[in-house]
Amino acid sequence: MKIGFSILTLVLVFISANCYSQEYNHYDLNDLYDFEESTVFDILQDKNANIWLGTNEGLVKFNGIEFTYFTPKGYGKAASDIEEDEQGRIWFSNFHGQLFYVENDSLHLGLDNGITHTFIYEYYIDYPYVIYSNKDGQKIVKHNLNTKKDSIIHDGSDQVILAAKIRFDEFIFAKTIRDSIDPANRTWEFWVYHVSADELEKIAERKVQIKSSSYGILVNEEALYFWQANERLKVIQIKDGSTHLLLDEILFFNSVMNGFELIDGNLAVLTKSGFYLFPLGTKSVKSYQHFSSANVSHIFVDQEKNWWITTLNDGIKIIVNPNFTHHIISDLEITHSCSGSDGDLFLITVNGDLYKTFPPYTTAEFIGKKDLIAGSAIAYNDSSKIIYMNSSSYCYHTVANQFIPHTIKTDGRQTRTGFRKLLFLNEAEAIMCSYNITELVNINGLPISERMKKYKGIKSNFTEMLVLDNVNAYHVASEKRKEDFYVSFKNGLYHYSYEEPHEVKYEGNNVITTAMIQAKDSGVWVGTNEGKLLKVEDGIITDSQSLPSEFRGIVEWKNTLFLATKREVYKYNLETNSHQVLDRTDGLLKEDIVNLYIYQDTLLVLGENSLQKIPCNYGGINENPPILRIESISLFDQKIESNDLQFEHNENSITIHFSATAIRSQKKCIYQYRLNKGDWIETTGSAAFARFPKLAPDNYNFEVRALNEDGLSSKIHTIQFSIDAHFTEKWWFIRFQV
Repeated sequence: MKIGFSILTLVLVFISANCYSQEYNHYDLNDLYDFEESTVFDILQDKNANIWLGTNEGLVKFNGIEFTYFTPKGYGKAASDIEEDEQGRIWFSNFHGQLFYVENDSLHLGLDNGITHTFIYEYYIDYPYVIYSNKDGQKIVKHNLNTKKDSIIHDGSDQVILAAKIRFDEFIFAKTIRDSIDPANRTWEFWVYHVSADELEKIAERKVQIKSSSYGILVNEEALYFWQANERLKVIQIKDGSTHLLLDEILFFNSVMNGFELIDGNLAVLTKSGFYLFPLGTKSVKSYQHFSSANVSHIFVDQEKNWWITTLNDGIKIIVNPNFTHHIISDLEITHSCSGSDGDLFLITVNGDLYKTFPPYTTAEFIGKKDLIAGSAIAYNDSSKIIYMNSSSYCYHTVANQFIPHTIKTDGRQTRTGFRKLLFLNEAEAIMCSYNITELVNINGLPISERMKKYKGIKSNFTEMLVLDNVNAYHVASEKRKEDFYVSFKNGLYHYSYEEPHEVKYEGNNVITTAMIQAKDSGVWVGTNEGKLLKVEDGIITDSQSLPSEFRGIVEWKNTLFLATKREVYKYNLETNSHQVLDRTDGLLKEDIVNLYIYQDTLLVLGENSLQKIPCNYGGINENPPILRIESISLFDQKIESNDLQFEHNENSITIHFSATAIRSQKKCIYQYRLNKGDWIETTGSAAFARFPKLAPDNYNFEVRALNEDGLSSKIHTIQFSIDAHFTEKWWFIRFQV
């Protein structure tokens, strides 16, 4: 956890008018990989893409498949401040003054400052030297690991070193000097120790007037950022010897502050109650709170661009795609929904509660219940601005914001409320699909218009309704430029017009519909129970495509259709007739999908408890190939430590273990290997090895590769080895016998 000695000393609140609460879509790494550590202080990815975690139980190595622990014995076990040196050693400190390193999978003690128990909070490895500062905040020390002797780079005994940070071969630190007359006046001085040149240089200073506060340094390739937080959060950019106040935000006391990070152009403020993002370099700063219940210790971006959120009490959260966000709407399961005006969404929960959510979809308000039953269907009439609800004697007027008596009646007397689907053809008339009847109805209880009576295939005629069929209907949609409409009954799909009803068939078979919507240009889009996507115009199928799964919802955006299955979204390109699948590896939450909507180029995925927001132009392809490693080579299940892979004739049982870092794949990474250019053999992470139990004498060329969830391959690793023939099979022995 790369934070200074000020950890757990600052109490902040980030509650202001410009602060919004929203969640990035994420999954729990602990749950997926059965990782038991809930307290994680720090994280690092090494040159070979292994992940190293600093936990309460020591340093943990994660190779994408399994966890390996390195726990100091006789010292404090907790591991933090993880670094990798030029030789590939992995270093970490504990909270009791020791510095350790891992080399060749063995743990070693590097520096013991345990006499004073001063926590080493920032260090730099220039083997055999360690440059470090400790929590006392007074000295920068250079320690020789071989001679165990110290030399002082900077002695600030009459000052206070506020914070330190490493960049390239520079040890950067900030110190404060009090004014001798007015203690409130101070000077911040920023210094850098150039390790390779063994030189100390002051790079900037800034005069300030402050009270007691907390400080830290952040660096990237372009600039140095110094933050100071008390009642306000100030961020100063230091570049080319000049200082510039980059951020000045009011803070309030509420949550223990754990540290700061720079991530994707934002300042991430890590607190006990979540983390906040402050965009840098913008005039209008708006902060967004994420993981509001997580005690965040660190944010890290790996080689696949995944965000790792380590916490001090809830393990590790992985944000696969920062473009995917969500808002928790209800603790109760959402069963039905409809869209209203201006992007408003109305939702019904499993116990009959009516909710409303609206752009930017960060809140949801409870409207009421009003004799709604569990699982009620819901529909919106844009002409009257009224929400209709199944089996309720009330409607909800969205402009007046109140419940009103239901307006759909038969014979001017009996209220008609039960429906599965309700399609409004115009201001006053609709198609109502009930559980045992489908009918044309007048919403206001007036006589059916003469135009409505022109529809053919009507089985009975009442004053306010025209019965189309006494069979269950599941979906209904109308054509955009016509008065034609389609009804999906349990036995097939029918097209209604002023002509006789026409049954739509696909290759001579009934079309059993799972989803249907009006197309933006003409006709309707139909999804079937056999995974077919059909375009139907004037009752005729004009286009058909096959997809790997049936789907339950369709929305159209520009030249793209989004098709929802139970837990996936297919992104179908109408120009290329190609599709991509969005699932958990792309950032979708693991919950059933209720419906899809589009609002201002954003795909809204409504789930059982949350509303996910996804940019419609999201590509959906993971362009980061896995990083593959050979973990070990074994002979008769005994690991070979030597690089000599020349074996005797009876040393013919070879096993090669491999692994790949493919975090976004979430265990969907595939391994393929082959021997001597044979066929590729496929295996998964649960069996990431190739076993050859009885190899004949020969020279062998082994190849292995890893493929991510979108099929992108890693570099192929090659291992050459040979098995010698028995002496009785060698040419010289055979010739001697002859």
